[in-house]
Amino acid sequence: VICYNSDHGDYLGDYNMLLKGALPFRSITRVPFIWSDPENRKAATSDALASTIDIAATVLDRVGLKPFNGNQGKSLKPVLEGAAQVRDDVLIEYNDGGRRLGFEEPARVRALVSPDWRYTIYKDQDWGELYDLANDPQETHNLWDSADHFAIRAQLAERMNQHLMAQMDESPLADRLA
Repeated sequence: VICYNSDHGDYLGDYNMLLKGALPFRSITRVPFIWSDPENRKAATSDALASTIDIAATVLDRVGLKPFNGNQGKSLKPVLEGAAQVRDDVLIEYNDGGRRLGFEEPARVRALVSPDWRYTIYKDQDWGELYDLANDPQETHNLWDSADHFAIRAQLAERMNQHLMAQMDESPLADRLA
């Protein structure tokens, strides 16, 4: 069994907010994933980064099948077998259905989370969020405007762009030249 260990003090009502909507705090993005395998009943926990898109790839890998063309998930089977990570970072997307939390239009949010950083941009906003998770795990000191962190912002923006470009639907495979 693998699940998120909430020893970091993440609570549903953190920041005095129950409904966080467009704000990708850990309490709504770090959710438990429980894996039960009839061939391995050993209990284990992991803080490995994973995404919901990884579930299908993991199930298929577990039964010995290759993922279908276009599946963007990564199998978590190596993590289940003791590896530390299969992902260096994860992309989190949120498209709000209404105006709230001070946004004039429904918020469009993209966040990139690694073990050390959370980088978040908001559509049509000149501000964002950058948190040093190694030194500020509760995400209380936004480094977005820190000149000392512009280089890391640029690196994370480039990495996010790579994630966004990789989202192109590649299925089905073309059988003819265009």
